[in-house]
This record gives sequence, C-alpha cells and structure tokens, in this order.
Amino acid sequence: MWMLRCRYCPRGIDMYFENVGGKTLEAVIDNMNSFGRIAVCGLISQFGKEKKDGVSNLYKFISARITMQGFLQSDHLHLMPKFMELMVGYLKANKLVYFEDFADGLDNAPNAFCRMRSGSKIGKQIITVAKD
Repeated sequence: MWMLRCRYCPRGIDMYFENVGGKTLEAVIDNMNSFGRIAVCGLISQFGKEKKDGVSNLYKFISARITMQGFLQSDHLHLMPKFMELMVGYLKANKLVYFEDFADGLDNAPNAFCRMRSGSKIGKQIITVAKD
C-alpha cells in the first residue's frame, strides 16, 4: 500500500494504535519504521467473520524490529485523570491530528457502519442525525 505512505505518512509510522485489522493492519506494517510499536486494542474488520483475514507481512517485524502488544482499556482505568489532563492540553495546543468521516442522516447510517466495520475509511465515523 504505497499510497498510504505517500499521502498519510510520508516518513513512515513510528507508533500505531490498531483497532481495525485485516488489510489496514497489513498496510501499516508495510509502512512501519524500524523499532516501531503497535498497540492492539481491537480488530473491528474481523468481527463476525467466520474466516478471519490473515496478515501476510509479519516478516517485517524481524527486519524492522517492530513490537506489537495487545491490551485492554480496562487495565488502565487508573490513568484516566492524567490522560484527560494531557489530552485537553494537546488538543488546545493543536498537537493532535485526527480524521473524521461524516455521514448525513440516518438513511446513510448503514453504509457508514459498513465502512467502519470494513476498515475502508480513516478516522472516526460520525453520523449527523439533526443539524440542531
């Protein structure tokens, strides 16, 4: 997925929060920098699939010395106050970059949900129900 590197991470990826899996994870692994780290919290593109998608580029973990570790959010609830303090500061200082994908109206909700589950989008999925 060379386009991912050019458009979204031209200098490669040092750290990645994995919540999608499948082809998205495979593209990220291809673009990981040496000594990169991947935190795995979910694999939403694999939920409900009888046959799970495999990842074919695990060899990159050796050559790039990548670390990947799973975690559960509930293991870290004691850190929530400090996290909120830091994130508010980062947001106010424009130090966080994020993507949002908007869908207008409940008629578009099923399509937006399918895009979210398939990993075919980047960022947070938001469905606008009313303009007020």
